[in-house]
Amino acid sequence: MTSPDALAAARIWVCFAVRAEARPLLAWAARRPGISILLTGIGPERAARTLRSRLAAARPRLVVSAGFAGGLNPDLPLGATLASGPPELIEPFRAAGAREGKFASSPRVATTPEEKAALRKQTGADAVEMESTAILRECAAAGAPALVVRVISDPANRLLPLDFNRAVDGQGRPRPLFFAKKLLRRPGTAIDLLRFSREARFAARRLAEVLRAGLSKLTEASSV
Repeated sequence: MTSPDALAAARIWVCFAVRAEARPLLAWAARRPGISILLTGIGPERAARTLRSRLAAARPRLVVSAGFAGGLNPDLPLGATLASGPPELIEPFRAAGAREGKFASSPRVATTPEEKAALRKQTGADAVEMESTAILRECAAAGAPALVVRVISDPANRLLPLDFNRAVDGQGRPRPLFFAKKLLRRPGTAIDLLRFSREARFAARRLAEVLRAGLSKLTEASSV
């Protein structure tokens, strides 16, 4: 995604698990040498390994854990953007439309409304995702400021069309055999997947809007 030299020179690293989450931000970030996109891979272990190796070679002024999140708070619609972190760092993102929220981290994708409701009851969190706790931990160990800005890609009441814990690999690439078997057993899954894909693209665009505005304010203010 970003070359090691460019990453080392950047003041702000924006971390996504996979390219699909980052795509609407890529062209904008490419024109700003102080901002670099880092793909960590899916899940806490991959995220931790990626950040640890990069932080050993360079030290940014700010790391943003960005990407999709599953809704746990039933009041949050598709495309709602949440931010969590030090107040002075999340304020530009709040001004851009993000709400301050609480995230729960999970080692697996919550695929059903029942799973999400259980996580909401256990944690009191507004949304669930997989990488941010690991990213924040690595940043804290390295002394790098960090925050979380994520978008709801599947609301609390939404059943995902597939078990994405099995449908994709750690880099977000689909496992063709899994998809083929699922479509043979239930052809209607194709329609559900198309809707999910459209909604994911909408969520990614909304996240990119908030990130562009918030990051621009931070860099213009020279606070990072």
